[in-house]
Amino acid sequence: MFEMTGIAKSYGDRKILDGVELNVREGEPVCLFGPSGCGKTTLLSIAAGLTIPDEGKIINGKKSVSCVFQEDRLLPWCTAGENIMISARNRKAASAMTEAAGLCEYLDYYPNEMSGGMRRRTAIARAAAFDGDIYILDEPFTGIDDERKEKICVCLRKLVRNKICLMASHDIRDAELMGAGILKIF
Repeated sequence: MFEMTGIAKSYGDRKILDGVELNVREGEPVCLFGPSGCGKTTLLSIAAGLTIPDEGKIINGKKSVSCVFQEDRLLPWCTAGENIMISARNRKAASAMTEAAGLCEYLDYYPNEMSGGMRRRTAIARAAAFDGDIYILDEPFTGIDDERKEKICVCLRKLVRNKICLMASHDIRDAELMGAGILKIF
């Protein structure tokens, strides 16, 4: 169980989150929905341990976290293959996701040689290769065509079967493909 209680976060005078309660069980992905600017990314950043809340606490047992950020955050001096394997702990997951993401023939490409969708798929494969106890996915499928997204989700669902998975999206279909419950953030 991953639990967040009483989470509050402000930036200056603007309160982004106020008293958020969230429980996510292993193998039961949750997808955050809401308009841009409502705090989805902030909540995910707090869940990943990258942002400290002003109030509240997180109960997760200090587990390892695989993240797919809104930005790809690939290392420009590394090829797609090197980016995927840079922190790999699960080579089998890396291989499965690289295939599902359609990247096998592009592993020698550098980020500046790839399309936005290819960079996004590389970022997802990197998260799969790390294979943390918790998956934090912030709009992970942006720029990926539906057919490829379905293949990636089949692979991701297998990887998060016994893990915590918290994602954000503006597309209800993403939640459906991941078998995720929906939590609206306003």
